[in-house]
Amino acid sequence: SKELGHFIHTKKQYDLDIHFEGIVHNQLMYDMHLPVAKTDLGFIHYGYALPPSDMSQKHERSKALLNQQISEDENNFFAHLNLAQLLRAQGDNKGTIEHAKKVTEVIGDKNVPLRHAYLMALDQLGTAYLSDNQDANAEKVCLEAIKIKKNYLDPMITLGNIFLKNNDLKRAKYWFEKYLEV
Repeated sequence: SKELGHFIHTKKQYDLDIHFEGIVHNQLMYDMHLPVAKTDLGFIHYGYALPPSDMSQKHERSKALLNQQISEDENNFFAHLNLAQLLRAQGDNKGTIEHAKKVTEVIGDKNVPLRHAYLMALDQLGTAYLSDNQDANAEKVCLEAIKIKKNYLDPMITLGNIFLKNNDLKRAKYWFEKYLEV
């Protein structure tokens, strides 16, 4: 809202240009060089506590909106990331892989400010590959994620599940214990 975009300080008014971007999973945008103060204010989001039929409609609406964003900007990594997550929840491994791969291509592994999104895409790839019986690919992306973030729990569980599935109990135990240790 426009009210968020102005800050009054004794005699000066600053236009902070704070606004939301995106049509699904809107992001609060602001100049990251300006100081930020912590408050007790918070947002309550009830968007996922819906009955199953409403959730299904919400997913279809979100899918259409995310595809719209992608058609307008093929390199919109945030739309690809959210679509990959949505498709993963629906069990669409091929779609998850397609969109999570796009995120990793657009961001790249050297982009430190967007590393969190890159890691989330690797996690999505790992679980989708595992579900699609592409165990070697799943292992590769999970190990890449852990190389970047040593204490990243999600790929540790996926690695444990890869090795458990393939009856490699020694390596499965290693990753499950590593998960518990972290």
